[in-house]
Amino acid sequence: MFFNQIHRKAIFFAFLLMAPWLCYGLVLGQWRLDAFTLHCTTGVLLSIPYLLVPNKLFRQIYWGLSTFGVLVWSLAESLYLIKDKVPFNQFALKIFAESFPSELKGYMLNVVPLPASISTLAAISVLLYFVFSVKHDWPILNSKHKKLWLTAGLTSFVIQFFVPIMPQQQWGAFHNTITAVSQIREYYQSITKSPETISKSVESLNLICKGDKKTYVLMVGESTSRHHWELYGYWRDTNPYLSKRDDICLYSDVISSNTSTVESLSKCLTLNANGDKVHDFSDVNIMDIANHCGMTTYWISTHHKYGIVDSSVPKGMSSANHIHYLMDDFPNEAELYDEKLLAYLEKALADPGDQKLIVLQLMGTHIEYKARYPEKFTKFTHKDTLARLYPYADTDQRRTLINDYDNANVYQDYILNQVLNILSCHKEEGNDVSAVYFSDHGEEVYDYRNFLGHTPQSNMSWLHEIPFFTWGINHTCNQDQPYQMNHFSHTLLDWMDIQCNSFQPEKSLWFSNLDYGQRYMGNGEKYEPTLGFKKQITHPSLSAFNRRK
Repeated sequence: MFFNQIHRKAIFFAFLLMAPWLCYGLVLGQWRLDAFTLHCTTGVLLSIPYLLVPNKLFRQIYWGLSTFGVLVWSLAESLYLIKDKVPFNQFALKIFAESFPSELKGYMLNVVPLPASISTLAAISVLLYFVFSVKHDWPILNSKHKKLWLTAGLTSFVIQFFVPIMPQQQWGAFHNTITAVSQIREYYQSITKSPETISKSVESLNLICKGDKKTYVLMVGESTSRHHWELYGYWRDTNPYLSKRDDICLYSDVISSNTSTVESLSKCLTLNANGDKVHDFSDVNIMDIANHCGMTTYWISTHHKYGIVDSSVPKGMSSANHIHYLMDDFPNEAELYDEKLLAYLEKALADPGDQKLIVLQLMGTHIEYKARYPEKFTKFTHKDTLARLYPYADTDQRRTLINDYDNANVYQDYILNQVLNILSCHKEEGNDVSAVYFSDHGEEVYDYRNFLGHTPQSNMSWLHEIPFFTWGINHTCNQDQPYQMNHFSHTLLDWMDIQCNSFQPEKSLWFSNLDYGQRYMGNGEKYEPTLGFKKQITHPSLSAFNRRK
């Protein structure tokens, strides 16, 4: 009789708990024992309060809250597995926590597959049915059953915390999860630095600042793949403005340090003596150093300042003298485009000050591509060619997304050209100004597989391959020099002619005998260049990049 009354609850609850493990096996082909054990023991632990407390109201509330919590977590982990083909981990959790609502909306609308969305709605419907229709008048357990469940609960607790299931683990699965969450919490605490802490950290570097009258402009793109730039041989004319310039040095072999904004920028904008060591915004960053050297510093961004939690990039860059987040400055703008940055740039250039560091964080080609450019920049609309050249662009919606992404690249090309035009005018007035552009990471738009967007800790080489160019810098332009953005802080110090005890000139992009050897992707795997990328897509004429060479 007891099992007849609870079997529906038990089966449904078990299904919710085991959904990520099933997805892990079906999607990745890996039936991991540690994941199976974690989900089974979690089910036992969650069941004990329901079984041991006879109060009907408590059971109803507990049943609703526990099933809702398990459903949300299981759906998030399962959808992430389906979409990104990698397990949900602390890196993904941190990225989602720092995403602003409109960013998550774009992710859900454009990235999550339709079957997964339908499954989500179906699961929610089933949940509501079970939460509100199942009776909660179970019989009270006798002492024998209580002892069995308490023993099972204690065993599950010991397994989760103290028993390593996999050879590489030192503790139980739940202990490792708690540790990961604790590390994230400590990370957010560590990047909230007081001025005194920053000052002590910077002073320990023994900085030597030349103090020349110069202005440095750093342009940070977003989700831009060099494989969608005409300058790198892409078959479409996505660089109609930059391709006409002969004053930029375009580097052909630069890769990002990671495939998410937070992880990427935390490495390339902070100084660490060993670029291969994991470092983040708890370290001294380029704003801290520039401030100490007497520069006037600017952080101008078309991103939001806050995500679901306080984002680490804004916290890391909070020491800048002048900070502008245009999404917050113009909250009523239906569509906020990167051109809004131009007026802020002109004002920063006109402000008094002999030395300046101006960082422009573009929205670039971020997901929800159509929202990144005004209608007048809609250049690509045809889809017949895409159907022939992109095997995975097998629906009208996917071909539209490719067009939108390429149009966003055209608009970004326009913005970058406008920035350089403004800087050229400033230089003609007798000012010493130079600029660097790079994207935080790449993007995939059904180029190689059935995949849209990017994922943290990716092992896909093309998601690391980014555009990079310099303007007005008096260094030899070695366009084919391999480079990785992990060490970009040393290039920044070299650029601004700053020396310190952590500066390693051999890691600067302009070091005369720079020899990289093996480079590594964000997940630690060896990087191998994407050979033959889009070999089947050849522009009728030589690309602008090849013409430059």
